[in-house]
Amino acid sequence: MQRIIFIFFIFLVLIFSGCSREIPIVGVNYKLDHDANSRICIKNLHKDYIIPPQMISFSYNKDFIVAAQKPYLIFITRTNTYPESRKLFEKSNLQYYWIIDKEKKLEIGPLSKEAYVKKKDELLIPDNLIQYIIVKKKFLVFYWYDWIKAENSL
Repeated sequence: MQRIIFIFFIFLVLIFSGCSREIPIVGVNYKLDHDANSRICIKNLHKDYIIPPQMISFSYNKDFIVAAQKPYLIFITRTNTYPESRKLFEKSNLQYYWIIDKEKKLEIGPLSKEAYVKKKDELLIPDNLIQYIIVKKKFLVFYWYDWIKAENSL
């Protein structure tokens, strides 16, 4: 019984310590948020998805936000069960890229890698943006997504 109480206490500490985690500021009109499944996304002030889950990384500076996304919803169909959809998603290498011009409030995406690189060059987006990588964390049967600061640019 003591072991169960101890595990429950550790779980509560982990949950509540995560609530106070500082969210990187990505812009006045944009914020990091979570969907119902704790996947990280970017929303605007009206709480509309700008970059839907599942983001895998994002970078930003005072002018731009760029993000890479592994789309999840395209794997959900009437014929697939949830476990089948999840398996297809995990096996997939499909990635979309997004660009947000904060000053112009211009949201571009989803883009292929080639279209992203072309648009990034066209908009003169620098390579030295602050970058974060989204990671999946797990404790027992519970999981959540978090971000870690990275060294390389997107």
